[in-house]
Amino acid sequence: MLETKWIVILLLLLVIFFSSLLKWKRQTTDKQKDFLPSVMTFVKILSSSILITALISIPFFDRPKNINYVVSAAGVVLALIGVVLNIFAARELVKIKFTMKGLGLPDRLITNGIYRTIRHPSSLGIIFLLTGWYLVWNAFYCIYFIVPTIIIGVYIENKYEEKYLEKTFGDEFRAYKKSVGMYFPKIYGKK
Repeated sequence: MLETKWIVILLLLLVIFFSSLLKWKRQTTDKQKDFLPSVMTFVKILSSSILITALISIPFFDRPKNINYVVSAAGVVLALIGVVLNIFAARELVKIKFTMKGLGLPDRLITNGIYRTIRHPSSLGIIFLLTGWYLVWNAFYCIYFIVPTIIIGVYIENKYEEKYLEKTFGDEFRAYKKSVGMYFPKIYGKK
């Protein structure tokens, strides 16, 4: 008989996987549904769904039981900030009728809304959300080991994305990159 936590983890995996798959299906055109790219995208969605489920599920396993409610409250605030950042980023993507090009790269440079302030709000939102989630559960071992790994992975992904954007949009992206911070707003001193 499966334990309750395993049932919750399996349901979480299914929800993440099918929501990602439906999102991809809605955003692809008939021209983009070639067999090999579709299989590759399916594998990427499945593997990222498994990874996200694993990252979310870690606090459910046995750990030291030192609950600190102040830390948990700070985690809720941090997780909510992450959710809000992702909502603002998604709003801007929906406005331009964002279409995925296999990797989820936009076909148009987005410089409105929250993208006027930071270049990667959804990446920052994911980092805040997962860090907050681990703080809610007082899973400090995740903060020490997993969060740095996530930060490094997100940074590498964002650098790859920026290389693509620079190649695709050229001077327009270089000017945008110069004036807008990667994860935090650029603060200009007096000149």
